Amino acid sequence: MGFKNIQGNVRGSNFFGFNVSGKSVQYHSSQFGAKATAASGGTISSPGNGYTYHTFLSTGDFQVNVPLISSIELLVVAGGGGGGNYPAGNTGGGGGAGGVVYYPSYTVSTGTVYTVNVGGGGAGATGNAAGTIGSDSTFVAPGGTVTAKGGGAGGAVTGAGGGGGSGGGAGGGPATTAGAATQPVQAQPIPGSVQYGYAGGTGPGPNSGVSAGGGGAGGAGGASGSGSAGGIGVQFPQFAGPLIGVPGLLPAPQNGYFAGGGAGNLYSPNVPGPGGLGGGGGGPYPAGLIDGYENTGGGGAGTQRDAIPDPDAGSGGKGIIVLRYLSV
Repeated sequence: MGFKNIQGNVRGSNFFGFNVSGKSVQYHSSQFGAKATAASGGTISSPGNGYTYHTFLSTGDFQVNVPLISSIELLVVAGGGGGGNYPAGNTGGGGGAGGVVYYPSYTVSTGTVYTVNVGGGGAGATGNAAGTIGSDSTFVAPGGTVTAKGGGAGGAVTGAGGGGGSGGGAGGGPATTAGAATQPVQAQPIPGSVQYGYAGGTGPGPNSGVSAGGGGAGGAGGASGSGSAGGIGVQFPQFAGPLIGVPGLLPAPQNGYFAGGGAGNLYSPNVPGPGGLGGGGGGPYPAGLIDGYENTGGGGAGTQRDAIPDPDAGSGGKGIIVLRYLSV
């Protein structure tokens, strides 16, 4: 049953009338003389489950246009870290996944512009080097900025895994220290968040030739072993690919997992372990994808450079920000 359009005739006021029809809501403003959707920003989808989704794969703005929406469910995923590398005789550690921040209920205000910044993945290393840390993803509000921390870098053979949202894995040489997870201790300015991030895996040293996996949002990276696995991501079934309007992102987040860690590597043969479920890079090269999957925050796999064909380490996957609210 539809509602009649209610028009405000108060001169100079901001009185809004609402025209509600089916699943869509439009408002008419005597001040602006324009129509708008209930909220704007990102890729908007209404999959028929009673919710409307806004998915951001890059920087943009989110704005609520009607007072019928007072809170949102918010998921912020940072970019994954790049894997470490070594030119001969050893292996680099897997990159850590981007940190994840989740708000079951985040209060929003009509007319306020919230700036969304989606972090990129860190570069995979070339030569004897650690990877690069992933970039933060942020949701900027007047009350403060919600921050998901970029994933830690996978360690080079002579270095430990780097700290980040989830930590990078240790390299396959003397360094045995895993990268720490900084997301769980990240201060958020607005209460009510749940934060996810785990440490990378440790290495056995010295010069074992086997590196550790990067940490995932749902579990630590595997300690050095026969191609150590990246840490598992964290699952949000309510944000699976078909629901958020990006079904082309395979294999994650089709299943609702985000932020899996990048795999470690075995020196001979050059075989990265499995990437963490949730977009972590890994798997036998060249059949596997050593880069973290885009828009999942997955970490990149660690490699060793004298393999044939000659790979560099995997880069981290770009992050993503998704929000949803009850359709009005």
